[in-house]
Amino acid sequence: MGSNLTELVQPLDLHVESDHPPRWNVAPTDPHPVLEWRDNRPEVTVRRWGFSTRSDGRKGPINARVESVHERGMFQSAVQQHRVVVPATGWYEWLVSPLGRHPHHLRPRGEKACWMAGIHAGSSGGFAVLTQQAASPVRHIHERMPVLLRVADVIPWLEHGEQPHEPPTVEHWPVSMEVNRVGTQGAHLASPLSTLF
Repeated sequence: MGSNLTELVQPLDLHVESDHPPRWNVAPTDPHPVLEWRDNRPEVTVRRWGFSTRSDGRKGPINARVESVHERGMFQSAVQQHRVVVPATGWYEWLVSPLGRHPHHLRPRGEKACWMAGIHAGSSGGFAVLTQQAASPVRHIHERMPVLLRVADVIPWLEHGEQPHEPPTVEHWPVSMEVNRVGTQGAHLASPLSTLF
């Protein structure tokens, strides 16, 4: 997440009862705050990353393709009834080159927060992030990217399942290989890597 949740949700004018400390390296099955639509308003809950109805931390799919989510059996009811928004300050992808795989941090250009559309498995189940074809500026890093919402898109997605027509512009930079180590935390993980050029 990389920032206090209270700071992230300020643009939504949303009250957070208990804050969640910043995390810069969230792995599948880790608990993560999400926004859900409850009692006609967004509410912060915590769910595990991975679309699974089990509460024992067993890993489920972490992503769901937005192009097929309405047709795929396990996701059909979730996209109709159990939508979430995943707040974060960005995400990581790995650029593959002849020298190996190198992590990059990606985020909406000039923004402190990004809002990813997602679905959850109901009750105490986990969540999956919806993905779409990557925008051209970052397609060389990975062919897929999260479905990104602007602040104005958060409520329409949660309440009605309305998807944004135009995603924000995405920026990226190389970061330390330390992000490959699960459990490693710290703001330095998302900081631009110093290079000679």
